[in-house]
Amino acid sequence: LLEESVAGIENSSLIACIAPLLQNKTGETVAFSLAIPLTQIGATMLDHPGIAKLLQPEEIVSLSSCVNARNVPSIQAVPRTREVAIAAARRGVVLLWVEGPGRWASGIIVSKTGHLLTCAHLLTGQSWMEASPEALDGTGEQRAAVCAKLPKWCRGRGEVLDESTGCFVEVSFDAKVLYPLETQSTVSLDVALLHAQNICINACSSQQSRAVRTGSLAFMPLKWKVSPLVESLATEVWSVGYGLFGLGAPWRRPSVSEGQVARVTLGERTCRPALVQSSAAVHRGCSGGALVSAGSVEVLGLLTTNVKKHGGSVMPDVNFSLPVAMLEPSLRSFLRDPDRPGATELLAQRWRSCAADEQEVALWRLEPDTLDLPSHEEERRRHAAERFTQCLDYETEVASKASEEERLSAAATVNDSVPNMAVHQGPQCFAKLIQQCNRHEVPTARSCL
Repeated sequence: LLEESVAGIENSSLIACIAPLLQNKTGETVAFSLAIPLTQIGATMLDHPGIAKLLQPEEIVSLSSCVNARNVPSIQAVPRTREVAIAAARRGVVLLWVEGPGRWASGIIVSKTGHLLTCAHLLTGQSWMEASPEALDGTGEQRAAVCAKLPKWCRGRGEVLDESTGCFVEVSFDAKVLYPLETQSTVSLDVALLHAQNICINACSSQQSRAVRTGSLAFMPLKWKVSPLVESLATEVWSVGYGLFGLGAPWRRPSVSEGQVARVTLGERTCRPALVQSSAAVHRGCSGGALVSAGSVEVLGLLTTNVKKHGGSVMPDVNFSLPVAMLEPSLRSFLRDPDRPGATELLAQRWRSCAADEQEVALWRLEPDTLDLPSHEEERRRHAAERFTQCLDYETEVASKASEEERLSAAATVNDSVPNMAVHQGPQCFAKLIQQCNRHEVPTARSCL
């Protein structure tokens, strides 16, 4: 791994070695790289007696220089403003998991009191994009089976502000499912709304912070971008989420991947932004995370899905997010007074109108569009069908003529046989033939007379 200098790539310096690519349990390579700093490699080799005695003197000097960081430049420091923006984006995303099935996802903080937005397939175990049409449109037992699988609670972990000290602390909490309701579980909208409760400060926080009352803890919501998303095309964005590792991650905070908005697709009938495609890497577990504008640190979309090849391998750099602008008006109205009677039911009713229609469902499922373009293949097929019909008519006409000629020829043969038989077989044979004709024993000849 090289660090490019301001003078160009030819003056770059070695700063780390890339570790072997990761693989999942099935042996599939994961598009995710880890790098080991050169200073760490040098320190390990010098501290190991067996390796140190195999090194040449000049190698020991070189490694010592690396460890002391005299000849190897450190990774360029992130500008202060960018560092603050990344930290804010990370604090706006939490880790969520369902105990038992072992599913986990990310969640976006939408209120200081702990309301969280995530993907519904964390709860259902399967996105509506992967479900069969019967499961979506089904009623009775099918719908009841889907509703029965919805957990009422899940667990979460994130970073909040201790308002009494001004410090950020890590907390764990229970998250109550507010949406989807049982009657809304099969809507074509991969969204869930949760509320953090029973908040407790984790042991990794300082003793002073753990002594703080949970009433002084505040979640840090991110701002939402509500301006037209079409203007965001080619905007630099970050995907923020707990991808790949989940609870077993060696780091506590969400990962951040950089990319650009590649496409904003509008619905044909609704004329609203239906999905946002970005090139920021998204892995398993990032669902429910935030697609954040790097410039304004505003949420553009809810990370929802990425693309899989026919063989099952994931393409993390091709992913789709649900634009949050369509959810924002209803959610803002709900958050004004979330405890008022009927507030959750009203939110569910309004979000139902945000569900994807038939054309938008095809977009999410990557179904190919029907192109009304001239096709040479179709023209050749039409021409071949016409030629086949012409040939069939010609063969029928020829067969009809041949049949007619055979019939006429057979009739002529019978007519000619009467005098011939009379001449060659004599008067007795002729008289016998006339007798048979009178008894209708020669119908073919008679019908032709």
